[in-house]
Amino acid sequence: MIQSLENLSTQQILAAALLADPAIDDCVVLQRKTVNSTPELVAYVVVTGLFLPQQIESRLKAIPGIVLPKAYVPLFSLPLTATGEIDEQTLLNIEVIDADIEKQWENQLQNLREIKQVTVVVQEYAKKIPPLHLSDVLSPQKVHAVKPTEVAAPTQLPILVEKEQRLAISNGGLLPEEANAPTTLPATLQRTAKQSLGQKIAYLQPDGAEITQSYAELLEEAERILTGLRELGLKSQDKVIIQLELNQDLLPAFWGCILGGFIPAIAPIAPTYNEPGSAVDKLCSLWQLLDKPVILTCEALQRSVQSLAQWLPGEKLQIAIVEQLRYLGYLSLLLSVLRSKKLYQKYETLEHFYLRFGRK
Repeated sequence: MIQSLENLSTQQILAAALLADPAIDDCVVLQRKTVNSTPELVAYVVVTGLFLPQQIESRLKAIPGIVLPKAYVPLFSLPLTATGEIDEQTLLNIEVIDADIEKQWENQLQNLREIKQVTVVVQEYAKKIPPLHLSDVLSPQKVHAVKPTEVAAPTQLPILVEKEQRLAISNGGLLPEEANAPTTLPATLQRTAKQSLGQKIAYLQPDGAEITQSYAELLEEAERILTGLRELGLKSQDKVIIQLELNQDLLPAFWGCILGGFIPAIAPIAPTYNEPGSAVDKLCSLWQLLDKPVILTCEALQRSVQSLAQWLPGEKLQIAIVEQLRYLGYLSLLLSVLRSKKLYQKYETLEHFYLRFGRK
């Protein structure tokens, strides 16, 4: 029998509306009291992707007479009691930062003499996961095995001993040794640029045309992009998310990162950045996982990539444009040449030089 809306509580109606959202797998709405003893509704939701409260609220507002929750608490699963019912007490014990607490913090900070204006913004805490070394993944493993010479009694457990077992490795033989062989990726590209004078890279365009580039030209372009990235303040081991569509942009950008010791992360281009989807969810998750790095894109995708900010409320994106980095690298090279000839020394920095000779 279908229960009428008149017999449903406000929490049940709100929970039913939330479950209609495809991004929510399970939920429960409870009433709790704030620090000022004011009753408010809190939605505890189990989401299946990137949690976007603003988008969920925009859908709820389209329902006439719906009461919006004051807070959303994302969970991996709803806690259950021993009898299989939702453990409401456990949910109520979860600390929820409400607007009253934010206001109290603002008032306390505003009373400090050193502070003129203050705004308290609540953000989700993301625990940093330390990177794994190859030795952590490929270290020798020890397994338990029963000695074949020992027979355990029926009433006794088998005697376990530790036996070292090697990982399964497919051996392709030793690499041929070569005198003065490069030991790093940057050195490999630099040597290839010097030795492979007649070989070129062919970039196939969307219209079927081809653009060719020698390895020396690739190295030169990568070094220009590297100079531009360094001007942005990037240092060795910094991460860079690459959002480039054309291979003639992607390859030099990738090698520019490698030459500078940066860690490039090539992410697929999203079909659209203005609507939620798998590509947008993965890109936002990658940005947060890598500790909010620079996003390197092109002029054609600049506005689209900037619209990612709507899915990351309260965050500020740092976006670099590959065309600008190329030109910045060119100006840096030109400035160094002029300095070597003791010309234009009044331009002490690349920024001054860019303001004078940069593209309008």
